[in-house]
Amino acid sequence: MPDKGEGVTRNHASPHRDGRPRPPVAYKWVALSVTTLGAAMAAIDSSIVVLGLPTIMTDLRSDLVTMIWALMSYILMSTVFLMLFGRLADMFGRVRMYNLGFGVFTLSRPRVAGRARPGRL
Repeated sequence: MPDKGEGVTRNHASPHRDGRPRPPVAYKWVALSVTTLGAAMAAIDSSIVVLGLPTIMTDLRSDLVTMIWALMSYILMSTVFLMLFGRLADMFGRVRMYNLGFGVFTLSRPRVAGRARPGRL
């Protein structure tokens, strides 16, 4: 009688049950890292909007109720674009669309931060 571990391979490159090849282990770590970094950037982005509300309120000479409406508009538009780009990802490929969005988001952050001087926005 063979041992329990005999004949069982733990090769991550072995095919799925349906015959598709499995991605290499390094790809899994890259995918996890990019997804985690993207989620962290989205959380930071929404926190920045909340932290900026007092300054925005002062600069626009507005009240808190109007700023809450602005914040809700921001959240609503984020949700609408999430659904829109989710559908585009279904059509053109999730990985391609995620990487495109991640790249645009990442490359636009330094440009926006460079303009964050009084009077330039």
